[in-house]
Amino acid sequence: DIMIRAACNLGRIEGAFKLFDRLKEEGLTPLHRTYAHILDGFVQIRGFDEAHSFLIQHSGKDRKLDSTNYSHLIRLCHKSGQKQVARNLMKEMKAKGFD
Repeated sequence: DIMIRAACNLGRIEGAFKLFDRLKEEGLTPLHRTYAHILDGFVQIRGFDEAHSFLIQHSGKDRKLDSTNYSHLIRLCHKSGQKQVARNLMKEMKAKGFD
């Protein structure tokens, strides 16, 4: 987790993503905050569309994790003034049955 966070903070999202994949390949379960760090990195480096794609790609196995990640991305959108994107994510989240 700390290595992934550091890579994201340094703007090295590709390195962070490789570490993330390696973690999963070794059978380890990423922490909730690990996903948050990756989402933060994607938003900073590549924008909300890439972060959303990552969220969609890695959702479906853990509803609590999915809800946490959606909420985190919505907060990031709102914080950066992307209010329409945040509203769209909220609609998507509700359509998937999240509160």
